[in-house]
Amino acid sequence: MDKDLVAKQESNAMIGQQRGGFRKLLMKISEKIGATEKTEYKKCFQDMCKEMDEYKVIIEDIAQQLISILQQDPRYVPKPPGKMEIEAPVQEDPFELLEIALKITSNQMESKKEFEQIQTSALKLASLRRQYQRRGRRAIHGIRTFINVDYENIRDARNALEKFRQALDFARYELKGAKTPETIQVNNALYADALKNFQKQLYNV
Repeated sequence: MDKDLVAKQESNAMIGQQRGGFRKLLMKISEKIGATEKTEYKKCFQDMCKEMDEYKVIIEDIAQQLISILQQDPRYVPKPPGKMEIEAPVQEDPFELLEIALKITSNQMESKKEFEQIQTSALKLASLRRQYQRRGRRAIHGIRTFINVDYENIRDARNALEKFRQALDFARYELKGAKTPETIQVNNALYADALKNFQKQLYNV
């Protein structure tokens, strides 16, 4: 008996979800034909979002150019910039590769001292290049943080806002379609809650 009750509850829940999905579909159709009111963002907010997106594109392009200067081997230039890890893997810097080649060659030469000096110089140059790349990467920390952290947080907040906007529009649609005092009361409370959530998220964005 308990199993039958659980099955019935699950069936009712599924039917409720299907009806809710169908009503949302009807609302979308109504929006497209202009029969349902849609919450619109203010122009200043839309302009701000557009400027933020354009700024991100510009900053990302600047970052790409900067890291291309810091790391001139295109194999190690990340696209898109991401974390901007630009150092070559261990023993793959050109000067490190040169040192390895010199070491192999010196084993076959009688005068090893000169080769050893060049090897030492090559390792020093490789170390200097890596230091230069690390310092350069630290210098653009602010750009990296904006692209990878700040902008992503802003985008997540905007996506959340859009979901709250859709929930608000659906709550308004349901309220307008309510016929009985009971459903009007319930849908009015749902609309008030949806409006509160939307306004709160809009403030956060």
